[in-house]
Amino acid sequence: MSFATSIVFLILNFVSFLSEAESQPIFIKEPPSPSLVLEGNELFLQWKSTLGESLSEARIDLLTNGPTNVAALSALDVFLKRPVHIDLAFVGRVAANITDTQTNLTFFSVNRNDSGKYRLQLVLDNAARTKVNSEVEITVLYPPEFTSISDDVVLVEGKGDPSVTLECTADGEPTPNITWTRVYDNGSDGGVLATESQFVLENNRTNSGTYRCTAYNGIGTAPNRTVKVEVNFKPEIVKPLVNDSTVCEGDVISITCSADSRPAVHTYQLFENGILVADGNSSAGVWIVRRDLKEGNFSYRCVANNTISTSEETVNITVKVPSKVYPLENITVVEGENRTLTCNASGSMLTVTWTEVSTGNQSNGIMRYLANISRNDAGEYKCEAINDCGNSSASTFLTVLYKPENFKFTVSKSTVCRGTVVTFNCSAEGIPAVDKYQLLENDSPVSDGSNSLGMWSRNMSSGGVSIYKCMANNSAGTAYSMSLNVTVNVRSSIEEIVDQNVTEGKNVTLTCNVSGIPLPMVTWTTPHGHSTAEKVLVVTNISRNQAGEYKCEASNDCGNAIETAIINVQYEPDNVQLTSSARNNTACKGEVISFNCSADANPAVTYQLFENETAILQTNSAGMWSKTLEKEGVFVYKCVANNSLGSAYSMNVAVTVDVPSSIIQITQHQSVTEGDNVTLICNVSGVPPPMVSWVTPNGERVSNYKLEVKNVSRGQAGEYKCEASNECGNAADVTRIDVRFKPENVLVMSSAMNNTACKGKAISFNCSADAHPAVTSYQLFENEIAIFNTSATGMWSKSLENEGEFVYKCVANNSLGSEYSMSVTVTVNVPSSIIQITQRQNITEGENVILVCNVSGVPPPTVYWMKPNGERVSKYKLEVKNISRSEAGEYKCEASNECGNATKMTSIDVQYQNVTEGETVDLTCAASGMPQPNVSWIKPNNQRVPGNVLKLVNIRRNEAGQYKCEASNECGNATAMASIDVHYKPENVQLTTSVVDSKASQGDTIAFNCSADAKPAVTSYKLFKNGTDMEVNLLEMWKETLENRGVFVYKCMATNTLGSTYSADVTFTVNGGLCEQPCTGQRSCSKFGEKNVCSCPTGKTGTNCEVPVEPKKNFVVGLKIKREFKQVYEDLENPETKTLVEEIKTNTIAEFQGTGLASVKVLKLRPGSIIADLELTFNKSVGQSSVDALLTQAVNKGKLGSMEVEDAVVGETFPDTSEKDCGTFFEGEDCKKAKPGLIVLCVVGGVAVLAIIVAVIAYGLHKKKSDVASFSNGNYERADPNGTAGSAERTSPGNVYGSVNQGYHYDGTNGQSQEMVTFKGITPNPAQTPGITINDSSMTKKAQPGEGMYADLGEFHQKAPAPPTTPVKMPPEYERTEYAEITQFLRVPVKTDDEKENDEKENDEKENDEKENDEKENDEKEDESNVEKNSSPDKGEDPSPSMGEDPSPDMGVAGDRNSSGPVGFVVSI
Repeated sequence: MSFATSIVFLILNFVSFLSEAESQPIFIKEPPSPSLVLEGNELFLQWKSTLGESLSEARIDLLTNGPTNVAALSALDVFLKRPVHIDLAFVGRVAANITDTQTNLTFFSVNRNDSGKYRLQLVLDNAARTKVNSEVEITVLYPPEFTSISDDVVLVEGKGDPSVTLECTADGEPTPNITWTRVYDNGSDGGVLATESQFVLENNRTNSGTYRCTAYNGIGTAPNRTVKVEVNFKPEIVKPLVNDSTVCEGDVISITCSADSRPAVHTYQLFENGILVADGNSSAGVWIVRRDLKEGNFSYRCVANNTISTSEETVNITVKVPSKVYPLENITVVEGENRTLTCNASGSMLTVTWTEVSTGNQSNGIMRYLANISRNDAGEYKCEAINDCGNSSASTFLTVLYKPENFKFTVSKSTVCRGTVVTFNCSAEGIPAVDKYQLLENDSPVSDGSNSLGMWSRNMSSGGVSIYKCMANNSAGTAYSMSLNVTVNVRSSIEEIVDQNVTEGKNVTLTCNVSGIPLPMVTWTTPHGHSTAEKVLVVTNISRNQAGEYKCEASNDCGNAIETAIINVQYEPDNVQLTSSARNNTACKGEVISFNCSADANPAVTYQLFENETAILQTNSAGMWSKTLEKEGVFVYKCVANNSLGSAYSMNVAVTVDVPSSIIQITQHQSVTEGDNVTLICNVSGVPPPMVSWVTPNGERVSNYKLEVKNVSRGQAGEYKCEASNECGNAADVTRIDVRFKPENVLVMSSAMNNTACKGKAISFNCSADAHPAVTSYQLFENEIAIFNTSATGMWSKSLENEGEFVYKCVANNSLGSEYSMSVTVTVNVPSSIIQITQRQNITEGENVILVCNVSGVPPPTVYWMKPNGERVSKYKLEVKNISRSEAGEYKCEASNECGNATKMTSIDVQYQNVTEGETVDLTCAASGMPQPNVSWIKPNNQRVPGNVLKLVNIRRNEAGQYKCEASNECGNATAMASIDVHYKPENVQLTTSVVDSKASQGDTIAFNCSADAKPAVTSYKLFKNGTDMEVNLLEMWKETLENRGVFVYKCMATNTLGSTYSADVTFTVNGGLCEQPCTGQRSCSKFGEKNVCSCPTGKTGTNCEVPVEPKKNFVVGLKIKREFKQVYEDLENPETKTLVEEIKTNTIAEFQGTGLASVKVLKLRPGSIIADLELTFNKSVGQSSVDALLTQAVNKGKLGSMEVEDAVVGETFPDTSEKDCGTFFEGEDCKKAKPGLIVLCVVGGVAVLAIIVAVIAYGLHKKKSDVASFSNGNYERADPNGTAGSAERTSPGNVYGSVNQGYHYDGTNGQSQEMVTFKGITPNPAQTPGITINDSSMTKKAQPGEGMYADLGEFHQKAPAPPTTPVKMPPEYERTEYAEITQFLRVPVKTDDEKENDEKENDEKENDEKENDEKENDEKEDESNVEKNSSPDKGEDPSPSMGEDPSPDMGVAGDRNSSGPVGFVVSI
């Protein structure tokens, strides 16, 4: 074979091979296998193939679980070029496209059921029906989902199974990994405990808790479920705790019992020495042992119970006695003495220490010995006793006395001038302090030099040297200071110097005579300031410039003296000058000018004025004249000056007199028509001739006497002024030109903005024009028709009754013609209105709704819909698609145009399904279509569930939301919505308070807040205190003020329509609060002013707040001040007393700061330490308990403000415990024991008394026979209201006194002393004055039981006699006593002067001793009330019954000052 043949053969074989290769069908591109895709995502698969022949048919099958067709393309489909057929199961989810070269398969949203092996089979269009296959694995990934989880487990430790198995299974692709973790209380997880589906736990308490099973496969968020394991056990580790490790007598202790257990302990029991303690909180395990504990040992056993079992524990307590140190007395010693200090203390296991406070030196033991005491040892010594129950201390003050020493004696200046006041100061140290200093001058006491301050001021009136020293005294002795010398000098003085008058050119001599110690220095000073140190000054050939004051000065160490002399130098006039006020010596006729003539001269001159050599006007000393220039021309003036030494003339002055301008005539007012010519003329006069000009209305000035105005216009109308002026003045006059014209610039305007208005409104028209004379009338036209009447003002108002366009114009008229305005077109629009609106709609959630709002108006209104959420939609038709419940509510349609707005409302009610958590819900979606649609549900978490029925078993709250049903077939998709709202009763109920660390204080205000998760929302919250419900609150918040101490347990309950749930208990302890001591009884700690006090509720007082008392503004308060009482304190006007009163007021106000205390009045000061009776006035009503509590608190502290106090009472004062002066005849503690002299005096006086009684009875019978009025009631004025009458006055002739018993027998039951009253007569014989009654008393005595009583019957005045009355019936109590009734007032026989003097001395001693203590108290409180009750002279009537009437029951015993009945007097037999 040739080479060429071989080549041809090879080529043919190669072409044959290529042809065979091209005809073999193959896939040149296939999808990856496996193809991974997330559930819900789209999956696109593509094959590319080379078939070599035409495609006859193709199919895609799912091979898993038997072949299932997905898509198919038949030969007919290929021939007719129809699309690929999708199997019904995949319609809507899958799309396919198959050609000869390429196959595409798309899953729009894969689900886990789409996982599996798929095969693409292509069948060739050949006789063999060749088939080409390609397989691909699809794996759909989806996140884990739990298939099972163990239920919560409850175990009992030590009982039942020793372990528990927790199981958790989940499904997912890829297969999930299972992990078990433990959930801590804060919600975080611990480490991984197990990685299997099953997890085994031992049955013990440490494994109690929550365990979380988590499934994770890398897809999405790993879900988890929790299982709660609760291992219960009986109470253990029971711990009874006492609030204080040291317990003392009287303590109130708190015992808390706690235990570990599960479930929690439901009750605790406390036993004291085997006896159950009932006072406590058994559920919280807290007890307050409130009884007073005494010294000894106590055993407390705590028993804890829960539902599993019981446990107990015991604690022992030892009660100790607190330390106490008793008060110490202060010590006073003389320097060098010895003393032993003893501390009296009691208590358990004491440590006693003495401390010298100033140095801090300490010594142990109850005694401290002080030897050879010096002044450095003085001060405070404190004894302190200490034990476990506290400290107690008391102090004593050691005072060391020594006589004065360390003098400091000073004088303000040792060398002074006579008349100087010198101050001496002397001080010395000594204890007690120096009580008196004495100043000695030349060893003699200065007459006024004794005082307690050691300070003197002396006027040094005599010269020389004096020696001074100081003497100091105290109770320890007297001492003298060192001496001081004081030198007194005398200041300078000058004899008087006589003034001198001299003629210029003469000589003058001045002499200055001086005296002083030391001798002064002398200096002369001239008027020009030149000085000469000479006694005699000589001035030669004196000139006028040397005249003036010459001064002589004398000076030494004590001061200067000055005398002056005046030298007056005289000379004749010269330098005479005349001036005038005329400028440049030119003036105007009628002007007043002045002339002034001056000259140099001494003595003074007189002046004379000359005009043209003739003397005019009067001479004068001022040289000034005023002259009126009555004529024009030139005048020559001069003046002459004269004095006693000669005369002189001035130079001549020539004055020119001119004439001012004037206007003689001016053209009168001109009235012309616009366009005429006008001429104005102005004639003037004056010297020099004036300048003339016209001023036009526009301000133009024309210099001419004649003004021509041609073709006059209206702008030239107005006032024209002619002005004439020369050097002597201006003149002016005016005239007018009035220019007339017919109306012009006629203008009509409307009030409509932009000439557009609204129907129904009223608008105004205004027509105006320029015219002269003024327009007489205006007329308005509408559409060429005159409307309204003519108007003088050109103003009209029109109501717009029709819509449309209207043309208006107006015409203006005056006497010269008429003119029309331009036209104005007004457009009248129509306001918006709503014709129809869609009525209220009731629809189901997920449906569509359309709201329509039809409106009208001109111009067409703008329409808006306002949704419930405030969104505004600009449409007349509102479409709401797939409506949700949040879109339910009111919808408002708003229509608006330029003429107004209109609104109407409608509403949409959205119905939706509510279920309760745990129920089973079936959602059914009925769909129709051809072919039958594929139906699936999409949950709120986007999970898709195929099928038309969605079953939600044991539905949970996290499954609430929107559920979407989707139906699809080849012709399209449809959706519908359903809403599910899951309700559940309250959970996670929590009670929080403002209490910190479970402790609060009495008086605190505590805030409580209760919260819970619930749906529907919580309808009410309720707060419980110690198991008792307190208050229901819709706002979940409460406030409570803690009034009592103790342990309190609170919890709250939340309620909605599905049920109620309680919170956990909140326990806290309430301690004593802000008050210094725990409040007892019914008192509570509250704020009063700036302090916290234990007070009763408002309107209560008493130990247990049981006494009702109204709040008030005024309180009487008794106060015991810890100071020594001085006699001067009884006088409130004494300066020292005023200082104390001011101190009491200041400290009381400071203690009551912020309470509203307005004033403090000190009523009285009396002994008993110092007892102050106060009156407190508040600016508002306050409770007595608050005032009492604040004062009690101050007493407990021992200080009111900065003032030490011992005690205080409110609403009353302390009783008077001062010592009584028993007088001359009695002695003993109660003044009952008679002195021996009284016994003798009684024997002697008995006979005298009997004789007096016989005389009194006889005299009384005599008076009855003579019809003298009996001693009855009447009104008498006080003669001595202050009790100042002395004994001599009371015994003066004409004043009659009777000393009688008060008619009261002491029976031993009353126990009160009786009051004595003293009266002084103002008439010579009060016994014979008809109508006498007791009015007042100036002094009050307190008599002891069994004593004789006295009454001074002297304070009264006369009134009209009372009518005769029947005798007084003796009260029953008198029938048991030996008294004789006196029904008349008899004159007592006058005693001798010696007898009177002896009686008065005895009475005065008793009266004067008690007068100062009792006078003010009785006068101010008791006597004033008697004046009001017994004396009413202004009313003209006597409230007391007459002597003859029976006394009423409330009159009291006879003679009682506080009664209003008749006064009877009896004498003891």
